[in-house]
Amino acid sequence: AVRFPHLTISNFTFSAADDQAGRQGDFHVGNTAFHVTVAPSMRHIARCAENIRQGLASWLLVSESKLTAARALLENENLHERVAAESVESFVGQNLSELAEFSLSNFTHRLSDLLAEYNRRVTEVETNQSLLLDIPAALKCEQE
Repeated sequence: AVRFPHLTISNFTFSAADDQAGRQGDFHVGNTAFHVTVAPSMRHIARCAENIRQGLASWLLVSESKLTAARALLENENLHERVAAESVESFVGQNLSELAEFSLSNFTHRLSDLLAEYNRRVTEVETNQSLLLDIPAALKCEQE
């Protein structure tokens, strides 16, 4: 939502399963479905394969520690050349750098924007408000 403010990015609870809700992924932007998980499984790989059958691009975003496993699962299903598998840390970090126009002086402001948007989205749909992030005072000053 911060990266593409002109688009409406859907917002669902973190526990809502894509397949049960009839969604293409956790996020759908343009013709791309994004699946975000801390524990990649064959269910995620099957969802990515379904995205491709539907004519969508598919991304699987996982924690850095699970990236090798996610790529192995994709390779076992011969999807490694059709599904982008990246770490959440790298994906978000690159997007933040681009939003900050690769400027350290802009980075803090853009990070503040991202954290505030995350909290807004959590407040909007989650019953478990413990998922909210405490934004450090130094970043809150950037928001004002």
